[in-house]
Amino acid sequence: MEDSLYNQKMKRLILVGLLLFVGCALWPTVYPEESRPLPDPTPLVKDVSAAIPAMRVTEILLGEVMPAFPPFPELTVTLKPALRSFSASALSPGYGPGLERQGVQIFPYPLVAGDRISLDVVPRLPIGITMPMTITLTAPDGYVISEPVIAQGLSLRQQARFYWVWTVPAPTARGTFTLTLSLSPQIVDADPADNTLVLSVPFLAPEILLPPEPGTTWSITETEGFRLHYLTHSAAERDLALLMRLANAAYRDVTALFGLALPGGASLPNGVPFPNGVPFPNGVAQEWVDIYVLDRVIGQGGYASSEWVAISYLDRAYSPVNIELVLRHELVHRLDGMLGCQQSPALLREGLAVYGAGGHYRFESLPDRVAAVLALERYIPLATLAEDFYAHQHEIGYLEAGALVTYIVEQFGWEQVADVCTAATEVAEGDFSRLEAGLRVLGYENLSRFETAWLAWIATRPTHTPDPELLELELHLMETVRAYQLVYDPGAHFLEGILFSPQEGVRQAIIADFVRHPHAAEAITLEILLVGIQDALRRGDTICARAGLAAVDMVLTDGYFGADGLAADVLALVKLALAQGYEPYRLTGDEERGYVIYALDRAHWPQRYTLNIPGREF
Repeated sequence: MEDSLYNQKMKRLILVGLLLFVGCALWPTVYPEESRPLPDPTPLVKDVSAAIPAMRVTEILLGEVMPAFPPFPELTVTLKPALRSFSASALSPGYGPGLERQGVQIFPYPLVAGDRISLDVVPRLPIGITMPMTITLTAPDGYVISEPVIAQGLSLRQQARFYWVWTVPAPTARGTFTLTLSLSPQIVDADPADNTLVLSVPFLAPEILLPPEPGTTWSITETEGFRLHYLTHSAAERDLALLMRLANAAYRDVTALFGLALPGGASLPNGVPFPNGVPFPNGVAQEWVDIYVLDRVIGQGGYASSEWVAISYLDRAYSPVNIELVLRHELVHRLDGMLGCQQSPALLREGLAVYGAGGHYRFESLPDRVAAVLALERYIPLATLAEDFYAHQHEIGYLEAGALVTYIVEQFGWEQVADVCTAATEVAEGDFSRLEAGLRVLGYENLSRFETAWLAWIATRPTHTPDPELLELELHLMETVRAYQLVYDPGAHFLEGILFSPQEGVRQAIIADFVRHPHAAEAITLEILLVGIQDALRRGDTICARAGLAAVDMVLTDGYFGADGLAADVLALVKLALAQGYEPYRLTGDEERGYVIYALDRAHWPQRYTLNIPGREF
C-alpha cells in the first residue's frame, strides 16, 4: 500500500513536470507592440476529452493514439550534396563530369498525378574546368527539352533548371514513371557512361491531397496601386480584409520612402513616372504592384522580383517573420529600380530592403543588432559578405547589410543611396569591386576604410545593445528552421528549392508549388515546437527556448522522436487532434488547464477551433 502511494506521488510529480515543461516552452505571453503576432480569433471551442474517456493525461502524452488522419505517405527525401571538388587532371572514371541521383531535385513534393513537374539538376563537375554543358530531359511520352548548366539561384551553383516542363499522367492510383537525363559536356570524358541518368519517379493519387489544395484556385482583389493575389479556401482568403489593410499600409510606407506619388501625395522625383503605368487621380503614373500570397512557408517567408512580390501567410507559420515587415521588405525589392538599385550587389540590395522595412524579422535598431553580433564574436567582415552574400549566415548578413544602409542614410542622406547604387551598377566586375565603386561616391577609397568608419560609428552610438544570448538563440532557431526544411520540405529551403514565379503560376493555373507542404504528424509536431520557440524568444525566455531547440535538434539529428520527452509528448497530442480530423497549428498548456490545441478543421478548412484536453487526476 505504501509503495503504491509512493508510486502514485511519483507519477503525479512526473506529470506536473511534463506539463510545466510543455507550458514553459509553449505558453504565450503579452508581446511588445512592435512584435505582437497577428490576431488569432478562434470563436469555436471544442472539448475533445469525450473522445478519450478512458485516457489519463499520461496516456495522452505517452500512450498509443489513433493514426493520423490521412498524412502524406512516407517518401525518401533525397538532398543535394555539396559540390565535389576534383583535380582538373584527374579525369579517371567516376571523376569527370557526370550525373548522380543525389544531385537531382524534383518539385513539387510529393508528386501527385496531374502535377506539372520541375527539376533542379546539379551535375558532378571537376574543378578547374569551365565548359559549355547542357542537360537534356526525356519524358516517357517522348517529350524532350534541354537546359544549359549555368550559375543560377541564390547560391549561384552550376546547375540546370527545368520549370514546369511535363505533366504527370493522371491515373486513378499511385505509380511510377521514368525520366532520362543526359549530360552533354564539350570535353573528352574518361567515363561518359555516367553522363546518362535514368530515374524511376514515384507519384501518388490526388486523393492524398489535403486542404486547402483540393479545389483551390487563384483569385485577386485590388485597390489603388496594388493587386493582391491569393488562393481560395486558404487562410489568406479567410483573413483577406486584414491582409489588405496590412498590404495597404506597407505599400504606402514604401512608396513614400521612394518618393512615389499616391492619391493626394507628392509627385515623383524629377517628374519621372513608372513605365507602363496607370494614372492615379492626381494624374501621376504608377504601375500596378502585384502581391501574391502563398499558403506555405518558402525560404524565410517571402521573395520578390522586379515584377512581383510573394509572401507566405498561413496559420502554422514556423518562420518568425513579421508579416507587416516582410511585406515592406519585399516591396522595397520590387520598387528599388526607382533608385537604380535593382542590379546592385546583394549586400546593398538586401541592406536597402532591411532598412526600408525597419528591421529584419521585427522592427528594431539595426546598429544595436550589429553591436550584439560583435559582442557574440559572430561578425562577418564586409569583404566576405560582399563577394558571396547568400553563402554566409543568413541573419547576420542581413543585419549587417541593413545597418550599413542605415549608416549611409544617417551620415550622408537618403539621396546618396541612389548615387551609391548607380556607381556600383556601372562596374562590370565582381560584387566586391562593384561595392567599392559605389562607396567611393561617399569618399571612401576602398571597402576597408568604409568598414572602419562604419564600425566606429556603431561603437560610438548611444545604443541599447540587445542581449547577445537572445541573438545567439535566434540564430540557432533559424538554422534549425532551415535544417527542418532540408529534411521535411526541401523545396521550401531558400537555397535548395526553386523560388517559383507566382505570376507565371497564375498564368499557367499552377497551384501545387505555392500551397503543398508537409501535413504528417511528425512535421506538424516540429513546426509547432518551432512556433513555441518563437514565443519564448519574444518574451526573452532563454531557458524555454533552449529546451525547445534541444527537442527539435534531437529529432533532426537522430531521425526519431523517442518514447518520451518534449517532442514525443507533443507528437502524441498532435496525433490525437489529427485522429479527430483537426490539424494543429499551436499548442499551449499548464497544470491547471491541461492542454489547449489551436487547430484547423480539415472538413471545414480554414475554420479555426481550440481543442480542450483537460488534465486528469490520478
